[in-house]
Amino acid sequence: MSPDARADIAKLIPLLGSPLDGEALAAARAIARKLEARGRTLHDLAALVDGGAQPAPPPRPATRPSESPKSASSLSPATARAMAREIRTSNRAASLLSAWEHGALDLIVTRLDAGLALPKASDALLCRIYARIFTKAEA
Repeated sequence: MSPDARADIAKLIPLLGSPLDGEALAAARAIARKLEARGRTLHDLAALVDGGAQPAPPPRPATRPSESPKSASSLSPATARAMAREIRTSNRAASLLSAWEHGALDLIVTRLDAGLALPKASDALLCRIYARIFTKAEA
């Protein structure tokens, strides 16, 4: 790996320890993109850190799970947006949701506002949060 590539990746590695999940994930994805652009993977980086002792497994296909029809949201974008906005305006959300859940909800709304479909994991998270807030409110 070239010295420039190593320097670029070295600048990103400390961000992996960020207390902000989104920032840490963005750093991991940026490292993966930089490696991929050079025909490398995170396995190659791990082998480099380990002194080359571990052979890299074969590369995985370069498809994103969100592009698969199996991972598409079961909620319509309008329904998901309405649920997310209802959660955000609920007085109970502030006391029942963790900081991570608030952040995830913000990302879900941003994704929906951009006209993007939700992956199944985000769909499921939205449904769990909605049920937790409004089921406890009725009980």
